[in-house]
Amino acid sequence: MYIKAMLKKGDIYLELEKLDEALKIYMEAHEAEPTHASQDKVRKAKLEIKKAKRKNYYKMLGVEKNATGPEIKKAYRKSAVIWHPDKHSSGTDAEKENAEI
Repeated sequence: MYIKAMLKKGDIYLELEKLDEALKIYMEAHEAEPTHASQDKVRKAKLEIKKAKRKNYYKMLGVEKNATGPEIKKAYRKSAVIWHPDKHSSGTDAEKENAEI
């Protein structure tokens, strides 16, 4: 087996945010040839899976993690306008018809 190729494939999956596939490949590489590098990759993939389960507020706002304060504020205000109750239609057509009567 080509361990370096497997680790590189796992790195690519990690970059593409296909975390389960990356972990699977890292585990296969570690089982084939247990090295310190493959063990670190497995640990990193497990950590990324834990991080993915948390809410990512930057992603919700559509900004990068290294965004400045004004960029975050601008994205928040834009999102607030979109989801404002007066602007956002949350009811169905039947509810709107009943409200008009």
